Amino acid sequence: MNAEPLDSIHLEEQTGMHDVAIGTLQWGFRLSAALVTTGLVWSLISREQIPDHIIPIRQIPSELLDGTPSAALMLGFLALIATPMAVVFRLGAAYLRLGDRRFALVSFLVLAILVSSVSISLLR
Repeated sequence: MNAEPLDSIHLEEQTGMHDVAIGTLQWGFRLSAALVTTGLVWSLISREQIPDHIIPIRQIPSELLDGTPSAALMLGFLALIATPMAVVFRLGAAYLRLGDRRFALVSFLVLAILVSSVSISLLR
């Protein structure tokens, strides 16, 4: 019994999934690092002390418009929190493209749990 064609197909799928996950994690980290760095440099330039409290999500847009550097920091932290959720979403979409509805469903269920738990913790 020759299982090589099946093994090579699974290897290609796994490599593609790893590429999706790694690429999303890298870009999420880069975005987060850029926003945090921007906030820190902005704080230094404006000589504004970084607050010891978290800005509520609803206030971040208005704080950015008001020129508050810590709002950029908060966006960076939110990007860091959102990155794993983006990975799970992209993997679920990739499973759908491959026709693997079972893994896609599991991915989207995990995503729903992640989004729910983060929403509850951030919006309370």
